[in-house]
Amino acid sequence: MIRRSWRIACNIANNERISGLIMLGFALTGLLLANIPLTAPIFEAISHTHVGIPWTNIHMSIGHWVQDGVLTIFFLSVGLDLKHELIAGSLSDPRAAAMPMICAVGGMIVPPLLFVATVTVFSELHAGQEIMRLTSGALPSLDMVRDGWAIPTATDIAFSLAVLALFAKTLPHALRAFLMTLATVDDLLGIALIAVFFSSLNAWYWFAGVVACGLVWTTLVRLKRVPWPLVVIVGIMAWIMMYEAGVHPTLAGVMVGLLTPAHLVHGEQTLRAERYREKIQPVSALLALPIFALFATGVHF
Repeated sequence: MIRRSWRIACNIANNERISGLIMLGFALTGLLLANIPLTAPIFEAISHTHVGIPWTNIHMSIGHWVQDGVLTIFFLSVGLDLKHELIAGSLSDPRAAAMPMICAVGGMIVPPLLFVATVTVFSELHAGQEIMRLTSGALPSLDMVRDGWAIPTATDIAFSLAVLALFAKTLPHALRAFLMTLATVDDLLGIALIAVFFSSLNAWYWFAGVVACGLVWTTLVRLKRVPWPLVVIVGIMAWIMMYEAGVHPTLAGVMVGLLTPAHLVHGEQTLRAERYREKIQPVSALLALPIFALFATGVHF
């Protein structure tokens, strides 16, 4: 019974159109729950309930746990998929891989430039001041507004790939890989930029711990018999140390995904990165992403 249920879940998860619709359905549900008078207080109370990990500085609301914790499963799946594409897929050609990365860099640089230019022009023309006064209750200074230059760099890879999945069947595989890489790299660059300029990066030993976890992960996943309980513990430790270091912890999922071998080892018939992604895909598509969509869109109007 359990195996049959798992096979059904795998089939649904592998159908990107269905899994994309499920995610969008949960997104709509979150929007409704946050705005229906009967459910809004309950939804808000659950979202703002704080849970912490003993002996650490990690203490977050359930909403943030979903965004920073549960979504790491999705980023692990993305990291495994990207590693497969870079080593054995359509991005194995360096020229093919370079193009989406260059576009992602442009997607990170151009929006802040447009933002600063727009703010400067509006300031010089004294336009939009009344709107800013009405929306903020006061008139912010130009320097204060310019401090928001990093906001346009933020993207949402989860929703981007969900929308992409709805049309994936009609797109060539190479184009889908291009768009996936573009969305992934652009999102990671945005996270890295915010981490460098706006996060309080902590002691160096947390970064050393992240590197150590990466090295241990690399060693363990290349063994003939992978000790999965130990691998899971190492992955969780990498997440904790990434958080303690002051960096967005979902990057831990991408890191360990990219460190997983995407070539045949020990005479196996399938690539490990591809096999691991197939195992984690149902959890990502049917659990992590729907829960994330539910809380991410729970905005009260």
